[in-house]
Amino acid sequence: MRSESRRSAIPVDDAITGSVTKVRPSLLESLFLGFTLLILQGAFIGMSSGGDADGAETEDIRHLISFAVVLIGTGACALRHRQQMLAGARANLVYFILPIIIIVSTIWSVDPALTFKRSVLTTGVCLFDLYVAVAIGADRLLKLVSTTIVISALASILVVVALPTVGREVTEGLVGDWRGVFPQKNVLGHVMSIGATIELFLLLRAGRPLWLGLARFSLCCLLVVMAHSASSLLSVVLASLLFAFYAAFRRGVASGVICLIVGLSGVALAGAVFGGDASILYALLDRDPSLSGRTDLWLYVMDAIRERPYFGWGYLAFWVPDTSRVVYIQNQIGWPAPNAHNGYLELALSAGLIGLAGFVMTGVWALRRAISAMLRPSDLGALLLIVTIQLLVANLTESFMIGASVFSWNIFSILVLKAGIEAGMGKAPAVPPISTLARAKARC
Repeated sequence: MRSESRRSAIPVDDAITGSVTKVRPSLLESLFLGFTLLILQGAFIGMSSGGDADGAETEDIRHLISFAVVLIGTGACALRHRQQMLAGARANLVYFILPIIIIVSTIWSVDPALTFKRSVLTTGVCLFDLYVAVAIGADRLLKLVSTTIVISALASILVVVALPTVGREVTEGLVGDWRGVFPQKNVLGHVMSIGATIELFLLLRAGRPLWLGLARFSLCCLLVVMAHSASSLLSVVLASLLFAFYAAFRRGVASGVICLIVGLSGVALAGAVFGGDASILYALLDRDPSLSGRTDLWLYVMDAIRERPYFGWGYLAFWVPDTSRVVYIQNQIGWPAPNAHNGYLELALSAGLIGLAGFVMTGVWALRRAISAMLRPSDLGALLLIVTIQLLVANLTESFMIGASVFSWNIFSILVLKAGIEAGMGKAPAVPPISTLARAKARC
């Protein structure tokens, strides 16, 4: 009896995958996780009331100190979980193709010192993602991510109300758009779109009362709207539709097929309407045909890619302020573009065709992991598939590819690494996936 009670006391805190987390995070480790998730979102460290030199210098110091804490903490946690991390790395070798490429790009970079510094930082964050994947259960992780996003969301509203010069955009053409505790409005929209996706997933899992999940989802959507980030708004709509399809399929094949037919019919109808007159779509998104100057920018970015097509300019080495190439592009397009505003073009700038090839391999591998997890079945597979699709779509108009401060890439990395670890274990979930809102309704 005593041995049976001990077995039942072992926590299966990862009901999404059915695995057992053998080492629970300590209080200090949990605080470090929460702090790092806020840093990776870009919350608080990028706040600024203007573009003055003192403000930029203060922001750089905040970044330096914050990421130093992240890297030191990751190293300490890696020592504690070194065996699990080595096993997790062996199960996910394909994932490390891109980090290796960006480190090696130091060799041909136009600014080797800058590329090396940024690639080491990004690789350190990738190791943090691996640590989280092996040490933290998916249920617990997603609830922690949800909590940190709610913290940054509420803080953003407070800053917008109390300090509007800090919480709102002051750049010409963006004046009044919300950015909250984030460095830029699109970052706010990006993080909140990820938050909305996670809240939908937790609602589907019935992991909290229905009213609370809806309140958190609505909060994230409100901030996406107030940020006026069209790509983030489309990301939320896409995630909502995909989760609706998934919930319908979980109720039965017939329900799923009907939902899929209705969805495809809606897409076809929208294509017919907007295809005939694209100005309607631009008006709905509050955008012009140039996508706020992005199409003009992309022409010059592609010219730069043609100059160094195979290996690129070095990881994040192209957009160095005040260099002749950057000043020329910004003068030609008439606005201070900080990046390519397209993740695929940005990766081609950084690592050329070899970088794009590495990304394609990673993407195909991630989709295979997602489908494999869904066939087990596991809710983790559905979430990974939706996050992957969101990431692919978001990078059409924003540069949200691999980076130290790209939150969607961090979430994608953690999920794909965890899926790889579960696939390597070759075990079916011990706890069946939850597919309805019945339990959530019961908690209202």
